[in-house]
Amino acid sequence: KNKSLSLINEFSVKLGSTLDMKILYTHIKQLIVENFKSTNVLAYSYDSELNQLTIERELDDREIYFGIDLSGFDKIDLDYLAKGIVGIAEDSIRFTGVYKKVFEELNRIEDRSISYILPLTNNGNILGLIAFKSRQKLEMIFLETLKQQISMNVQNTNLYTMAITDSMTKLYLQTYFKERIELEIKKYRENNQEFSLIILDIDHF
Repeated sequence: KNKSLSLINEFSVKLGSTLDMKILYTHIKQLIVENFKSTNVLAYSYDSELNQLTIERELDDREIYFGIDLSGFDKIDLDYLAKGIVGIAEDSIRFTGVYKKVFEELNRIEDRSISYILPLTNNGNILGLIAFKSRQKLEMIFLETLKQQISMNVQNTNLYTMAITDSMTKLYLQTYFKERIELEIKKYRENNQEFSLIILDIDHF
C-alpha cells in the first residue's frame, strides 16, 4: 500500500511539473516504463473535432502507430470508454470494440506481458487513453487511482492550452507570448545562452 501511494505521488509531482501537453505525455510514458518495466506504452490524446484518439509519438519511436477513428464504433463501446472503465487482459478475447483495437496495436510484438488500458476521462468526457504492457500484476484499485491522477493532469493541461490559444486560428495568444519571452530571457541570463526573436506581420491569413 505504501509503495502504491509513493508511486502515485511520484506521478503527481512529475506530471504536475509541466503544462505542455507533449511533455506531459512524454513524462507519462517514461514513468510507466521506469516503474512497471513496460515493454510497450501507447499514449493517445482525444481530438473532439475529428472524434478520434490521436497517437502521441516520440521522435525516436521505431514503430509507426496510427490514430483510432471513434465514429466507427457503437454506443456501447464508446460508453465503456467515456465511463473510464479500465481494461486488463492477456489476450484479445476479453476485449471488444475500441479496447480490442488498442490491444491489437499494443501487441504487435507478442509476449507474455499483461495488457493494461486506462481511458482518461473527466465527468464523462473522453480526454485520451494510455495503454501499456507489463509483466507486473497491478491491482485494479491502484490502476483506478493512477488513471484518475493522469486524467486530472491532462485536464489541467487542456484548460491551460485553451487559455493561451485562440479558438479559431489555434495560434498562441499574447499572454502566452509574454510568458514565454520572459522565460527565455530568464534562461538567457542564467545560462548566458544566445537566443533570437523573429517578428512577422502576416496579413489575410
